[in-house]
Order: sequence, then structure tokens, then C-alpha cells
Amino acid sequence: MTVRSGRGGRRRDRTILAVVLVFVVGVAIRLAPQHWTPLPFNPDGFKFAAQAGQILTAGDIPLQSNPQGFVFPVLLSQLQLVTGVHVLSISQPTIALVGTVPCLFAFAFARRIAHNRGWDARRTLAVATVAGLVLATEGLYLRRTAAVSYEVLGILLVIVSAVAFHRLLRTQHLGWFIVFATALVVLPITHHNECEAETRVFRRGKKPTTHYTNHTR
Repeated sequence: MTVRSGRGGRRRDRTILAVVLVFVVGVAIRLAPQHWTPLPFNPDGFKFAAQAGQILTAGDIPLQSNPQGFVFPVLLSQLQLVTGVHVLSISQPTIALVGTVPCLFAFAFARRIAHNRGWDARRTLAVATVAGLVLATEGLYLRRTAAVSYEVLGILLVIVSAVAFHRLLRTQHLGWFIVFATALVVLPITHHNECEAETRVFRRGKKPTTHYTNHTR
């Protein structure tokens, strides 16, 4: 009994260390631009900071005919209120955290798949760690999630909504319905492209199709 509990504890410790490794690598590589400047990595970051500043100055959300992109500036404005750090300085760390969370999902997905295939604990942990690190450092995903943009938050919301939808079908639990419904409501005012992708994924009776969008501004 003691031997089993000891093995289980070491296995748990190794899993925690692997998760921390993926998280630290993902955040650190997205914070690399902070080595040269505390300002946002890309020009769009200044636009979102300006929108967040307008929200803080007005004390409310300026309603427009097109509400796309509301969520990210609101998030930045609230983070400035809570932390006291200016939105220009907090935007890059925020994106680093948000962009790393999907890497943890990749870790969890790979671990679940390997476990379901009956692989041993060491091999399962190795596969999960590699999956998380590969996504954290993969060029295209890194380029997209290192830039200060609402697209990064939209990517995370799509993943969260997909997981919540799956868990809702499996458990029929009210909590997962709330998470799923919240993601569906927030997505259209976060980024319309991610909302379109989610619609294709959940469209009944049709397989999701690959869609390429030109993000050039």
C-alpha cells in the first residue's frame, strides 16, 4: 500500500513538473519582446490599449454599430484597474498567459489519448509534454499568439467552448452548459472569425471545413 502511494505521489509530482514546464516555456517565449521594450509586440497592441484607455476614461463601454472586439479592451481596462499597471505594459503579459493556456489543453488532450490507448505512465507523460511544448513553440501558432490581439482570446474561447460542449454531452451537468453558453455569447464580441469557425464545428450533420482568412490590416 505504501509503495503504491509512493509511486502515485512521484507520478503526480512528475505531471505537475511537466505542466509547469509547458506553462513556463509558453509564457517565457511570448514575453521575449519584453527584453527590448515593455510596450506591446505589435502595432495593434497600441490600438487595443487606446480602446482600453477610452473605456477607463468614459467609465463604460462605448457602444458602436459593430461590437466586434469589445471583450479584449474591456479585459485590459479591468486588469489595469485591478493591478494598477498601465494597459500598454500589461497587454503583452496578458497575451502571453492567454496564448499559453491552449498549450496546456494540448498537454491534457495528448495525455488523455495516450492513457486511453493503454500506454504506460512514463510514455504518456512524455507524449503529453512534447505535445504541449510543440504547440508552445510552433512557429505559426507562436506568431499568432505572441501578438497583442483579440484573436488570441478568440482562439482560447473556441477551445473552451469545444471542451465545454463535449463535457456537456457526456455529463449533462448545468455547470458545463453555463460555460458553453457564456463562450457562445462572448465569442461574437471577441472576434467574428473565431465565431465563424465555432459555428462550422458545431453545425449539425456537417463536417468542419478548413477556412483561411486574410488577417492583413
